[in-house]
Amino acid sequence: MKLLIQYPWPGNVRELENVIERGVTLAQGATLGMPDFPPAMTRLQGDQWVLEQTLSKMAPLESLERAYILEVLHQVSGNKSRAAEVLQIDRKTLYKKIRTYQEKDETG
Repeated sequence: MKLLIQYPWPGNVRELENVIERGVTLAQGATLGMPDFPPAMTRLQGDQWVLEQTLSKMAPLESLERAYILEVLHQVSGNKSRAAEVLQIDRKTLYKKIRTYQEKDETG
């Protein structure tokens, strides 16, 4: 679902219809998964996918960093030690960044 939402759909609704129809026709299981989508959709993975999504939003670096850190925290169920490992930063740095985000939220 995330892939479908984040994909830019250069062919608009017609492309979406074709991808879903193809996926349903070729799907091996009861639900669609990554292998059921065309390579053009799934090839943008990892750093390249992040870069494309970031550039499409033209957001400030600070807001992108914040969004990424909060998403990592969500993925690790709020475990700050594990999040710091994933982010490859010191745990104290992570706490400082979180505190800064909270202060900015409070001031608006």
